[in-house]
This record gives sequence, structure tokens and C-alpha cells, in this order.
Amino acid sequence: MMTSEFFINLCQTFHAQLREHVARGETKTSLEFVPVIAKTSGDYFVYRYFFSTVLFLLLLLVSFTAYMFGWVADFPYKTAVAAALLTSFGFYFLSSSRHVLRFLVPRAVFLEHVSRAARLAFLRFEVFQTKSRTGILIYISMLEHAVYVYADKGVIQKVPQAYWAELGAKLAQDFSHNSPGDSFVSAIDELLKVHGKEFPPCADNQNELSDELRRVEYVD
Repeated sequence: MMTSEFFINLCQTFHAQLREHVARGETKTSLEFVPVIAKTSGDYFVYRYFFSTVLFLLLLLVSFTAYMFGWVADFPYKTAVAAALLTSFGFYFLSSSRHVLRFLVPRAVFLEHVSRAARLAFLRFEVFQTKSRTGILIYISMLEHAVYVYADKGVIQKVPQAYWAELGAKLAQDFSHNSPGDSFVSAIDELLKVHGKEFPPCADNQNELSDELRRVEYVD
């Protein structure tokens, strides 16, 4: 799992630049961008527990099979159980690593968790608090290497739903090759380029939502 120090330093490297980019972009449109970055969008306990249990049972089966086929002289039951328990516990804690989780958890499950967390973040940070309901959440989840863009109803009334899924997939691919900061910038630029003219700036064009990057450990 990523450390808090890494997470904080990572954010600091592009925080100011992103804030300026959001503010500059919002002068050209009535859209309000809300960038959120999360360390993870789930704990994936079920998968960690399941594979640890399977490993425990598999180790016991191997020990018993070795005894049954005469590969070992005797079957020290308590020793075999203790060794299997220690190994499975070690695997359970090791599975908290993002590298191991990406191997254990199907990509579809990752995306489902990210989608749910993004919707919760939309409510938590009150992205709906704009006069014309033109707030857009840009949510990046570090562990899952996923990007989710969630727009308020004033935006989705004019933009086809399929566009948001395509945009999220495109940004996620971009995120796999670049930094989170680049992905945020790419998302804002893409939205301004494709839909900026559909949402021209209002007469007063107030900044209704903070331009700050929201940083969360885990959205729940």
C-alpha cells in the first residue's frame, strides 16, 4: 500500500499547477471542475481473505498428500497447520500491496469500486452546489490506476452518457503512462475542447466551487 508520505508529496508536486489550470479553464466556461485524488477506492478485504484461505487449505492439502503418497515419513499435523497459518497470514498482509492487489482483483471489480467511490465523492464534496448544476468531478484513484468523470445533471442533459465512459477509459489509459497531475490537466483540456462552447461563461461567472485538489485516503 502506498504510504501517506508518498501520497502527500505526490500531490504537492502538481497541486499549485493544477489549481491554476482549473481556475484558468473555468474563466472560459460555466463548467466547474472538482479534482479529487484518492489512494484507493476500496479495501478489497474479501479478495485478500479468500486467497489467503485458499492458500492455507492448499498448503494443508499438499502436506497431507505428501504423507499419503509416502513422500514424508509422518504427518506432523500441528506443525503443518502452524506453518500453513503463518504462511497464509503473511500472504494476507502482503496482499495489501497495490502490486499484489492488481494481480488478485479483477479489473472490472476495481472499476466498480472506483465508480461507487466517485459517486460518494460527488456527494461528499457537494459538486452539485452550483446554480446551473454544471459541476464536474474528476476522480483519480491511485491504487486502481483509474479515472472517473462524474458530471451534474446540468451537464449530462446536453452530453451523451456514453461520452463519460469513453472519456474515463481514455484518461485511465493516459494515467498509466503519465502522472495524476497530467491526467487531471488532460481531462480539463478535453472537456473544454469538446464541450466548452456548449457551456459558455455566465455574465458574472462566479467561482462557485473551490479550485483546490481534494485529497482523500479512502472514500466511504
